[in-house]
Amino acid sequence: MGQATVPWQVPAAKKSVKNPVAVSPAVIEKGKSLYITHCKSCHGDPGKGNGLPLVPKPTDPASDKYQGQTDGEMFFKIQTGRGAMPKFAEVISDNDKWSIIHFVRSLKKKSSAGAGEIILDTLPADLSVASASLSGQPITLKLKYRDSDTSLIATLTIVNEEGETVPAPGVPVAFFIRRYFGNLPISEEVDHTNQEGRVGVSIPRNLPGDTSGMLHIFARIAEPDKFGAASDSIDAICGKPSVMVNITEERTLWGRSRVAPLYIIITFFGALLIVWGTMGYVVMNVMKIAKKEA
Repeated sequence: MGQATVPWQVPAAKKSVKNPVAVSPAVIEKGKSLYITHCKSCHGDPGKGNGLPLVPKPTDPASDKYQGQTDGEMFFKIQTGRGAMPKFAEVISDNDKWSIIHFVRSLKKKSSAGAGEIILDTLPADLSVASASLSGQPITLKLKYRDSDTSLIATLTIVNEEGETVPAPGVPVAFFIRRYFGNLPISEEVDHTNQEGRVGVSIPRNLPGDTSGMLHIFARIAEPDKFGAASDSIDAICGKPSVMVNITEERTLWGRSRVAPLYIIITFFGALLIVWGTMGYVVMNVMKIAKKEA
């Protein structure tokens, strides 16, 4: 997918070709795997600009320049190759080429999406009708953590009249991080499942977890009165490790803490008690002697 010194001319008919493969998390994951196998060695890690120092240097697929191409242009260049760019016409199937393009397109969404933003398709108008038909039906919710982009994917399904498990589109889902004193919403927005019954959200990378960075995450249906109270939870190491303070260790003369060691505190107050106790005892005896002499 590299470029030569002369601009790569793509026929107009090829530029206008649309991606015939339907996008889905599975397709994007497949495209990512194919990219790592066939493209990463030259183009590098998306978004890092660490491609091989060829002349010209292979374009970063996450860059605005690369994303400015049409799907048809990308497919044509993968198919035909040129110069240092290999020809993949017989190496990668057409569907796999389109899967790579879906993965490349997902890079643009990730670079522009902030933490806590929905990362899958939003609810089209026609799905609002589909969601209405789900009211009152038992819905199953399964939550999955995707380490490749630190995101959560909730998949909702129902069992139809034929006994088949099918997607539950148009259902609102909310994502949370469990905390000691309540639940922290990952996203301020509540989005709905797409045609495949999936909805996802990206996790902020700076959320404090336990000492290993573990977060306790759960998702639930946002309108339980209408769609039921289905929920699911998982533990994922995707947070910032927390440093637990050891009080005993911190109370040392050589420690950086301003808290004095316990034995010094006990010694100080013990000595203070002895001094004041002795003084009180002396005063009491002096008063007794004074009374006797009087």
